Amino acid sequence: MRNGPNGWQSILLLLAVVSCQTAPELSLAEDYLTLGTAYYDLKNWSQAERFLLRAVQLDPANKAARFNLALTLLQQSRPEEAIGHLKDLLSDDSENTVLLKTLGYAYFWSKNFTEARSVYRKVLDILVQDRDTQFNLGLIAYELGEYSEARQILDTWLSEETSPPDSIWPVLEAISRKLKDDAGLVRALAKIVEKNKGDLVRLAELESLYAKAGRWEERIAVLTQLDSQLTLQGKADPQHRWNIGETFLLQLRQQDPALEWFGKAIQAGFKDTSRAENLLARTEVLNPELIRSFFIEKKLLAR
Repeated sequence: MRNGPNGWQSILLLLAVVSCQTAPELSLAEDYLTLGTAYYDLKNWSQAERFLLRAVQLDPANKAARFNLALTLLQQSRPEEAIGHLKDLLSDDSENTVLLKTLGYAYFWSKNFTEARSVYRKVLDILVQDRDTQFNLGLIAYELGEYSEARQILDTWLSEETSPPDSIWPVLEAISRKLKDDAGLVRALAKIVEKNKGDLVRLAELESLYAKAGRWEERIAVLTQLDSQLTLQGKADPQHRWNIGETFLLQLRQQDPALEWFGKAIQAGFKDTSRAENLLARTEVLNPELIRSFFIEKKLLAR
C-alpha cells in the first residue's frame, strides 16, 4: 500500500493467482495458521509471523490467518503493516467492530490520531455505548491537544466506571496541568499516591495543593504519609512534623476559643517552657479534649 497504485495492483494480481489453490494447499494453510497462533500465544512474535505469513500466502482468503498476522505485526511495533491487512479484511466486512477497533488501535500507535478517531467514531455508530471506544476517544483528544474535550470525555467515562484502570490518573494529571485546573490535579494526584505511597514528589505537591485550598484534614493525612516515607528512607524532616501540628491548629481555627492559647503555648515552648506550661493550662481549662488530642497526635509522630 505504501508503494502507490501500481504496487497495489501488483498485489491484487498476485492474490488472484495464489487464491486458485488446491485442497491440499488450503489444508496446509490451516496447519500454518494453527502453528502461527500457537507461537502467538507463546509471545514468540517472529515465529508467529513466519507461519501466519505462510498461511496467508497459501490462502489469501483465510481471514483468521490475516487477522492474526495483523495482531502479530502490532506486537512487533509495526502498525503500518498491520493497517494494510486490516483494511483488506474490512473491505469485505466494513462493520466488523473487532476489525474496526483493531484498526483504530493500529492508527493510534502509528500516531495517526485523526484516522484513529475517525475509525473509533464509526465503532460508536455501531456500538453506541462501547466503553473502551469512549475511553480511547478521550486519549486521542488528549494526544491531539484538545484538552478540554479530552477531560469531558474521560470524566463522562469515569462517572460510569466502577473500577477505572490506574493508567487513567496520569493522563488526567497531565490534562489538569495543561488546563491549570488545581481541583482536577488534586483528584488525579490523590489517586496516584494512593497506589504509590513512595512517590514523594507527588505527595509533596499534593500537600501543597491541599494547603492552598485550605483542606487541612487531607493535608494532615498527606503530611503524615510523607513523614512515614521519609522516615523509612532515613530522611525524616522535623519541618514536616511541625507542619502536621500547625495544620492541626488550622483545621480547628475559629471553631474553638482555646486554640488561641494553644497556639501561643506551642510557640512559647520553643523559648520559655514555664510560659508554655501556663498557656497550656489555660487551654486545658477551656478545652481538655483539645490538649488530649494534640498529645495523642504528638505521640504517634514520635513513634
